[in-house]
Amino acid sequence: MSVSCRDPFNGVPLLFLPDGVRLFLEVYPLLLVMNVAGALMGWGILSERFTLLRLTGQWRAAAFTDPLTGLANRRQFDLDLADLGPGDALLLLDVDHFKRVNDTFGHHVGDEILQELGRLLEQERRGRDRAYRYGGEEFALILREVQPGQLLRVAERLRVSVERRPMGSARLAVTVSIGGTWWTAATAAHLVACADRALYLAKGNGRNQVCEWAPLEVAQEALDGAYAAR
Repeated sequence: MSVSCRDPFNGVPLLFLPDGVRLFLEVYPLLLVMNVAGALMGWGILSERFTLLRLTGQWRAAAFTDPLTGLANRRQFDLDLADLGPGDALLLLDVDHFKRVNDTFGHHVGDEILQELGRLLEQERRGRDRAYRYGGEEFALILREVQPGQLLRVAERLRVSVERRPMGSARLAVTVSIGGTWWTAATAAHLVACADRALYLAKGNGRNQVCEWAPLEVAQEALDGAYAAR
């Protein structure tokens, strides 16, 4: 009768064999140590993977977040801009005379103003809209599913909210110029260029105001609608 090498005791419980208790006391601690070591090793691998996932999430968040204001940064803005569609719009905001603030009160006060402005944009934005620090003292706001005429109303509400809130430890009166435009089938760069033209007009006309630059396609649609309403 042959005995399987995988069952050296031929199915007889270890404790029932001669010297079974001694064998059990010798073998069991080793098996226990091996099982515990395996469990610890498995837990260590899982723990490392969870840590890596957490760090990856933190690194990704840091890569797409402006460290000063906590808003989404230019990199995230460029990604979101590619997802815009009909009915969406873009606002660009620039803090008026910001260099004068830095030169007069120091860069730490300038940073405080940027931080407070970032918080205000987060408070004032609508549910699906998103605010960004575009660069320097310039911010952007992507508006989703904007109704006709709503772009200027949203922008004006933001302008007034900034104007009415003293900012920074120096409690300074701050104003912003805002340029807005609508999405068209043109490129994202064209959309930004149109919003930038509107912002340039707002600053050129005296600052602390809102201007809209309608791309050719949107302007033509508005003109067609006006003729149809006659």
